[in-house]
Amino acid sequence: MKARQNKETGKDDVAKAAAYLQERFKRLSSQFNNDYLHDVCKIDSLLNEAIEDLTKRSYTEFERNLQDKEKPDSSSYFTQTGYVIQAGKSKNRKLISRVKGDFFFHSRRRLVDFKETRLSAQKELLQDAATWLFAEINKIIEDSPEYITVYYEIEDLESKSGDSLILKAFKFRKRTWSNLTGKPISIKIPFRELLSYHLPNRVQLAVYNLFKIYGRQGFQHISGIQALYVHMNKSFKVIEGKLIRGDFSHKFLAEEQEKAQSIGKKNQRALTSETHGNGAIKPSHGNESGENKPLESSTEEIEVQDLYNEQIPVELSRVVSESLAKIIDLINEDLGRVDINGLLSRRKSLSTNSGERLRKKIKEIPGLWYKNQTLFINSALMELMLIAAQNQFGVIVYKVVKGISETFDNNVT
Repeated sequence: MKARQNKETGKDDVAKAAAYLQERFKRLSSQFNNDYLHDVCKIDSLLNEAIEDLTKRSYTEFERNLQDKEKPDSSSYFTQTGYVIQAGKSKNRKLISRVKGDFFFHSRRRLVDFKETRLSAQKELLQDAATWLFAEINKIIEDSPEYITVYYEIEDLESKSGDSLILKAFKFRKRTWSNLTGKPISIKIPFRELLSYHLPNRVQLAVYNLFKIYGRQGFQHISGIQALYVHMNKSFKVIEGKLIRGDFSHKFLAEEQEKAQSIGKKNQRALTSETHGNGAIKPSHGNESGENKPLESSTEEIEVQDLYNEQIPVELSRVVSESLAKIIDLINEDLGRVDINGLLSRRKSLSTNSGERLRKKIKEIPGLWYKNQTLFINSALMELMLIAAQNQFGVIVYKVVKGISETFDNNVT
């Protein structure tokens, strides 16, 4: 009866340890996503929404001012440069110039504001996120039980091929003691030390990977906006050409708007998550090897409660939770090993300062990300400057041609 009670107590230790990890990991992932990732991604999303609004406003302005331009005008007179100079036709060019100028002027303002105010806020959020996460990991380790007792079945201590002589002797001694005394086989494991081995390095690696993913997405974000600028410039020219030739139609205008909006929506989808699940942590429960898995009966799917999950890209939102799930699996495997205490001693003797080097690199990443993102935005601003210069040159050419034409008409008459 006493042996059975001891075994039940051991099961309670494991169950409590499993419940502790599930609860703390769930809270950690949820808070990290809700308090940090959401705010970082929201800033990107707001910029994209502002550019989308400017795009929509441009086409709305065209629709409102070109309601009577459905039919071709056969009286149009064209020069070799392709500009309409017939009386009353220049207003179409003025409309194009005004809408185009409005779009690119406000786009540049939004981008400059983003670079000067929002980027630094994102950098600080990334720094704070890493600092907070590492501090919480230390708290989880400190609050964990120092030791837990794990009970094993007799077959778990059967010698296997590949076992060292020391391990074979250990298993034999445990089996013999159990057979002689009738007591269950138990091992007291330093659980806090086990967490200290797995948690910090694994979470640091997860944060490092998360920053890499976000850096790549940041480049794609600005590149997507830049692609929209190029498309809008082409779209303005095509609309102008249609008006000059007299074959403009509102169906065509709607098609142009749809093309532009599809680029904006593509950018927005990359910044959010329409297919985001609940971010559940799903520890693997495979037991093909037949090894004892002490946490297996207690570890269930951990649901990460993301309040803003649709606003965080899936690839980002699951980095930390999947890393924590992997940690549960690794701890589970370690607790299933009867030689875990010896293994922990060997790990300690082989430990290096690689974790410190990685943490130092992580601290440097937000600053490097800020510099790179600034370069990407400067490239997009340069694109806008080139577009503005081209447009200004077109206006100058138009005015020169118009002036020559008016002079010619005056001289003829």
